[in-house]
Amino acid sequence: MKQNEEQLFVCDLTAIPAEVREQHLASLPKLFQAAQDVQELPNGYAFKFQNEPGRFKSLANFIEYEQLCCPFEGLAVEIEASGGPIWLRLTGEGGYKEALKEGLQDMRGTIDSIQRIPGDEDMFEATVTQLTPTMTALMAKSARHSHKS
Repeated sequence: MKQNEEQLFVCDLTAIPAEVREQHLASLPKLFQAAQDVQELPNGYAFKFQNEPGRFKSLANFIEYEQLCCPFEGLAVEIEASGGPIWLRLTGEGGYKEALKEGLQDMRGTIDSIQRIPGDEDMFEATVTQLTPTMTALMAKSARHSHKS
């Protein structure tokens, strides 16, 4: 990618099947709060997790659905030898790293603020529909900001 080209990050939450979308969104804050360490990479971040029962499966579930809504992300999981930690790497081009940092902070607050009423799937679907352009705008803003720096 040329230095003056702007990478647009378009998150399409509707690409995640409706029957698992709520669970995916609700799991994000807990997933990232479980990280024991975060290492900055040239084009993203690596999150370190304790290698405990169920952790790999939760990271694999995250990747399965995340790659649908955010195809611009590079996603990788590495398990260190001898029962060592599990690393989740999120990478991308352009201003992705800055967008990821800002997006994780904003998404945590937004998802936590959704008040789910049991049996009101239409309300949740409307919230997801409203979140998609907000997250897309946030990613685009971060990309523009990083190219100005």
